[in-house]
Amino acid sequence: MSLDAAVVLDANVLATFTVADLLLRLAEAPRAFRPFWTDTILEEVRRTQIVRLGWPPEIAASFAAAIRAHFPGALITGHEALLPQCANEPKDRHVLACAIKAEADIILTYNLADFPPSALAPHGVRAMHPAAFLRDIREHDGERIRQVLLTIAQRRGLTEKALLHSLKVHLPGF
Repeated sequence: MSLDAAVVLDANVLATFTVADLLLRLAEAPRAFRPFWTDTILEEVRRTQIVRLGWPPEIAASFAAAIRAHFPGALITGHEALLPQCANEPKDRHVLACAIKAEADIILTYNLADFPPSALAPHGVRAMHPAAFLRDIREHDGERIRQVLLTIAQRRGLTEKALLHSLKVHLPGF
């Protein structure tokens, strides 16, 4: 994996705050990858945060506004015309269309079954679980991962061990 890979973050990854926090910090300079998403993905994130995770609507809106402001080049538009080229799970075709438009290398998702290799290969994209993606980054730059984890732990008043324990649920094997 290139350390400057173009990566689409699926809604299920962005909605998981601790995982999103780790990934987005790794996308900051000096960036480990370039993140991409669409308005549709961010709307799915907002719905998930409010309906499934119980976030107050204003906090979910604040999260979306913050990542939009911090990563202004991450928003992909005009991908809808590519939907007919997408042969993956219909409800996630917009994610693959985003990846095609962004010329992304990777789609980060927990729903790997929705992105079969046969549907992705024609577009030069592959789907990865966030844990596998982070293991790849750790291989190239383990110190950077460690520093980001320490920063997150300190900001939350946790030990690094406590933070890693909370991440285990979403990032098995990381």
